[in-house]
This record gives sequence, structure tokens and C-alpha cells, in this order.
Amino acid sequence: MVEPHRTDTHTCQFAAKLASTHINEGCRVVQRSSPARERRLARLGENIRKWRQLQGMSASEMSRRAHITRDTLRKIENGTGSPRIDSLIAVITVLGFADHFIASADPFTTDAGRSLALDRARVKS
Repeated sequence: MVEPHRTDTHTCQFAAKLASTHINEGCRVVQRSSPARERRLARLGENIRKWRQLQGMSASEMSRRAHITRDTLRKIENGTGSPRIDSLIAVITVLGFADHFIASADPFTTDAGRSLALDRARVKS
């Protein structure tokens, strides 16, 4: 049996410091920040905060109902950090628009997605 490749913690930490210019496949470190991404995260966070406030819910109440820490909610609403996707889904579920949010990612609900699907079907024919 072949032992899987392992990278020590020190190497991964070093790679993380270089993430803005290098990719280290052993640690799976990639650059994720860009001005456009940061704007989108900030906008999403603002929208989540507005939904919470429109529903008259405090941050503490939202955190309790979503089963996340107040700090995690703060990061989501500020568009900072790296909250887990299940934390985001928990928040938007409490706010009542999780199904809409998930449906919006369906490629067949957009002209571009439908066009790509048709193109792929033509290629296979």
C-alpha cells in the first residue's frame, strides 16, 4: 500500500504566507482575495444585516437561532473572515430566504446557464 503524500504543518504555514503569489498543492493554498470578491462579500453581508434588522432581530438572537457564535455572525455581516458555508446557510435559513438563495445558483434559471446547456447538448449530438 502506498502512503499518501503528507506535508508537515510548518511547510503549510510557510505556504500560507506565500499564498498571494504561489500555489502549494500539498497544502492546497490558493489566493482568494480580489477587490471584486471583497465587494461581493461586503454587499452580501450588508444585505444579511438588513434582513436581520428588518425582521427586528438582534445579532444575539440571530446567533442563537442559527446556532453560531456572535463572532461568526459579525464576520458574515461584515464580509470578512472565512465562515463555513453551513454557518451562512444557517443564517439565511433563519432569515427565511435559503431556498431562494440556493435556487439562484441553479444554472437553468439564467439565460447564460441555459445557453451553455444547449451548447453542450449540441456538441454531444
